[in-house]
Amino acid sequence: MIKRVLVTGGAGFVGSHVVRACLKEGWQVAVLYKPESGLAQIQDVLDQIQVYPVLGKPNEVFEIFKDFRPELVFHLASVFVSKHEPEAVFTLVDANIAFGAQILEAMIKYEVAYLVNTGTSWQHFDGDDYNPVNLYASTKQAFEDILRYYIETTLLHAITLKLFDTYGPSDPRPKLINLFEHATRDKSRLDLSPGEQSINIVYIDDVVQAFMLAAKRLFEGGVQGQETYVVSADESISLRDLVEIYEKVTEQILDINWGGRPYRYREVMIPWKGGKHLPGWRPKISLAEGIRNCASKKNNNKPIPLVTICIPVYNCKKYIAQAIDSVLDQTFSDFELLIVDNASIDGTLDVIARYTDARIRLIRNKENLGLEANWNKAVMEARGKYIKLLPADDFLYPFCVERQVGIFERPENNSLALVSCARDIIDPAGKRLITRKFPGAEHTIAGINAIRSVLRSGTNLLGEPGAILFKRSILEKTGVFDGKLSYVIDVHLWLRMLLHGDIYIISDPYCAFRLSSGSTSLELATLQSKHFIAFINNLATDTRFKIRWTDQYIGIFTSRLLGLARKIFYLLTVNIEVPRG
Repeated sequence: MIKRVLVTGGAGFVGSHVVRACLKEGWQVAVLYKPESGLAQIQDVLDQIQVYPVLGKPNEVFEIFKDFRPELVFHLASVFVSKHEPEAVFTLVDANIAFGAQILEAMIKYEVAYLVNTGTSWQHFDGDDYNPVNLYASTKQAFEDILRYYIETTLLHAITLKLFDTYGPSDPRPKLINLFEHATRDKSRLDLSPGEQSINIVYIDDVVQAFMLAAKRLFEGGVQGQETYVVSADESISLRDLVEIYEKVTEQILDINWGGRPYRYREVMIPWKGGKHLPGWRPKISLAEGIRNCASKKNNNKPIPLVTICIPVYNCKKYIAQAIDSVLDQTFSDFELLIVDNASIDGTLDVIARYTDARIRLIRNKENLGLEANWNKAVMEARGKYIKLLPADDFLYPFCVERQVGIFERPENNSLALVSCARDIIDPAGKRLITRKFPGAEHTIAGINAIRSVLRSGTNLLGEPGAILFKRSILEKTGVFDGKLSYVIDVHLWLRMLLHGDIYIISDPYCAFRLSSGSTSLELATLQSKHFIAFINNLATDTRFKIRWTDQYIGIFTSRLLGLARKIFYLLTVNIEVPRG
């Protein structure tokens, strides 16, 4: 008889591998996932499974169980925070305790008898029977205590598998092996702790085998109540020895800055040695073999995209689909689309939920952070070598990313920090009004010269966010967006980046910047001019920018003239509102 299993967190790294293992057994599989996690890890099997997004709606878990009727649940869904801030408490409790309790209630209501739960070795700091490393580990223990109640009062049977470190090919998580691969690819220096701690690390195939054996043990009736096992390697290894093995296997030398970051608070120096293995299970893949597997597959699977396109959005139901479609229609394909919703309430999330493309990753803010913080959250979450921020009411033309990446990747363009293209300015209905671009033909401009040109022009010559592609490595040097003057939030970052490199100007338009209807145009034109003049004066006091007094006064004069011109233009075309995101 074909088994029916439900996997919470099935779109994550470990969960996606469990899903594939279940399919190989011929089982019917359903996946519960949060839209912010995306479906990239299971894109290749979407036509073989049922997927249910978890949106936080009342009774939705019960409706899912009613629809799918599983016989066993693999519970892998969780939120991990190494060191929490106060605002993360609700998220940890909601995801790791409350959501799990809902799963248990649904299992009882629909008579699902078997659960494979996921715990963590971090519940055992200093080798204690229970001593949580952090709040995350506390929530995992809390759920186990709740599970104990259901075990004692119902016919539920469960196995909890306590995981240590895990790794494998195409792992998108910022785990050690993935960080090593990233540093190797980008030829970047990697800051690590002094490296004296030991690590217990298990290859993904061995981890999945433990989950499958646990499920079969439950199906065969071999479990009464609850059993707990560890999924651990036979021996732990020091971080320094791990680096040495990685370098030997891959024949790549890592540039490690030992001691470049301090040990974390309550760093696990020696992994927990308690617990016992699941009967019939032990790790089979050696560390060297696992690293070799990762190295041999990374070029084909590309777990880290070359480009991240970020769409920060707030209440943009009318235009968000056009923005998303314009990204998915790019002729360049090695990208992730990161959407960061700033607590929209107008139905924007309903539009986003219709998309199942594996390249989409959605992050939802519990509360509105403001434009600056939301933009910064987007770029800080980006994983690509190159980053583009696309406001939700703008859109790209199909060749945009291919054209800009192609310029960056030319060997002679190592000095570039940004690539900019011309852009069409459109009205709310999408009608083209004008095309804006940097004066002159297509060319490279030295950073300091581009800074001077922008200041003397009195406006943002380089382009709105959708027109710019920049290097993540440059962002790490400059810091993120500064929104003290909201109408120069973008160009302020561009100029700081130009202190670290040059800019290539594409004279053809490859994106559209929309003028959205809203507050009065006269007010906007005044604010734009006022902010740019304040921006010029601020930069004039910063010796890094080498601003001459003549540049300063020409820029102020030009900005005032442009302010008057904008008032006329806006009155003749469209009213504008403050940018949203």
